[in-house]
Amino acid sequence: MESTILYAIFILGGLLVLCMVANIILTAKKGAPNKWLTRILYLSGIACVILSIVRIAMKYSENSTMLIIACVIVLASILISFWRSEHPVNSDES
Repeated sequence: MESTILYAIFILGGLLVLCMVANIILTAKKGAPNKWLTRILYLSGIACVILSIVRIAMKYSENSTMLIIACVIVLASILISFWRSEHPVNSDES
């Protein structure tokens, strides 16, 4: 089970990097990133961190508190960033 989760983390990480590179290329060519690639990037990052938390809890059952807290901080950062990318602030509201 642990190796399956590890393979899933690697696959999701590869998808994340692939979407990031594709978005960089599209931004350089068109001036704006692709909305769906950005969503896939964030969702794969979220899934990757959640699977990492599960793997850490399984593998390091006794001394996993700090690792899980670090992953939760990363997850919160990704979720906030995803929320901000989906709901941009209008300049009229500021």
